[in-house]
Amino acid sequence: MAPVHWVALLGILILEWKNLDTFALASSATVDASGNVQMDSSHDNDAEDEPPTATHPPRMQTPISDFPDYWQEYTYEDIRFYFECEQTQASLDKPLPSMDEWSFMRSVYNSVVDPDKTWGDPVPPTEGYSIEIGRPEPPPFHAKASPGLGRGLFSSRDIKKGEVVHDGTHSDVVFPTADHWRKYVFSLPTDLACDTTEWHWMQRLEPGGPYKMVGSINISILMNSAGDEWEMDESVRPNTLPRELYSDRRFYATRDIKKGEEILTDYDVYTTRWYEVFGPFDDSEYLDDEEEVSYISDSINTDETKWPVGWERMSFDYIWNVMDCAPLRDDPNKPLPTIEDWTTMREVYTQVVDTAKTFVDPIPPTMGYTYGKSEDGEALPPPYHARTSPGKGRGLFASRNIKMGELVHRGGHESDVVFPDGMSWRRYVLTLPNRLACTIADWNWTQRLEDGGPLRMIVNLNIAAMMNSGGYGAEEANVLPRNPTSFEYYATRDIAEGEEILMDYKSFETNWAGVGL
Repeated sequence: MAPVHWVALLGILILEWKNLDTFALASSATVDASGNVQMDSSHDNDAEDEPPTATHPPRMQTPISDFPDYWQEYTYEDIRFYFECEQTQASLDKPLPSMDEWSFMRSVYNSVVDPDKTWGDPVPPTEGYSIEIGRPEPPPFHAKASPGLGRGLFSSRDIKKGEVVHDGTHSDVVFPTADHWRKYVFSLPTDLACDTTEWHWMQRLEPGGPYKMVGSINISILMNSAGDEWEMDESVRPNTLPRELYSDRRFYATRDIKKGEEILTDYDVYTTRWYEVFGPFDDSEYLDDEEEVSYISDSINTDETKWPVGWERMSFDYIWNVMDCAPLRDDPNKPLPTIEDWTTMREVYTQVVDTAKTFVDPIPPTMGYTYGKSEDGEALPPPYHARTSPGKGRGLFASRNIKMGELVHRGGHESDVVFPDGMSWRRYVLTLPNRLACTIADWNWTQRLEDGGPLRMIVNLNIAAMMNSGGYGAEEANVLPRNPTSFEYYATRDIAEGEEILMDYKSFETNWAGVGL
């Protein structure tokens, strides 16, 4: 990885120079006697006008000679740091991008990515698109300020369940390689560069195909996500989703949407696996070109000299790749962990993370824990057990009928463990045998333990870790926490004996960078 801290200072000076000019003038712009730019905005609210013809002289596009040193080594996170995007995007009062800004971003895309790309659609600053040619209805959405979310999209008319709300195949752009995307972002002024890092995602363009970096250069990109709160608040549940995860770029209404409602999707339908395009941690400064980076250990290994070189700086994604965890995650026939497995995972945790941690609960290989009492005062049997879940591998299933509102899993009190920082997690998984290390990496999540508190890396060291996510479609989550900082999961409806216990992984954040990974 490039040493971004010192080049960032140079980059900031360059950006200050860039920001003096902002954008080139449209063909209709003039300069008054005082030297102020006067833009002709007569087309801004006229949906009947021709597409904009704003042009931007090449001098406004940052030349490669002004890119930061080692720009080709910058990861997604490095670029965000270089442009100071956390500070740049802190305000929720940012204006909508102007017609000239959309045109400028498109011209830069043509210049550095695909000169043959054509833009047949209009770029009005607030209006959306009619999905079908000749369709009598007006565009389904428009852009304006969204309370608490900044900019957003709102329905311009009533939208019926199942209707296509946005068709990304007409306006999305694809970046063939990470260098194309880097060139594009470094060619933009700071504000647009930071917006661009927020407006792009990773996606397979066909089922099973490679991941590509995709984005939109039109107002559809302002569509907000319902976030992690919608499980507890039906009013902010996503109302617009693709029908096929990861490969579909058409968004359909999941219910009737009234005029004026905000159009909300779920960002988790796509992924931010930046390493799929940018590559993982750059090991070139540590390893010979011929040496393949891999770390597969069949036993506990506390000898740090035998861990991969540079392990102290490796990201979560890179460690996942180094240990080759994907095959284990994707194996639908992997067995349940044994008592020996649970014991090993717990003993290593107390050895390398928290020597004061004690585990007083039993570790049955398949049964859960008893909570509460029956109406007769008798202890209720465990609500779930573990076995193979069709199509999901391992899973949890109801051992008895469970009533709506009943406590199904009480985390945090028995065997959930917390990693204080990324370094402690690295030591833990690199000490474990590979099979168990990959299991832990698959089970981990990040969560705030109190409102406004820091993110922590957490994992269950009991069978609750095998609880699957319901996701969208025919299955839905039937157990959820009552707030984002809770470890306790309650039944959201009556659950019949034999049903799979399903949570929603979006109840918590997945922010490896937030915990130092």
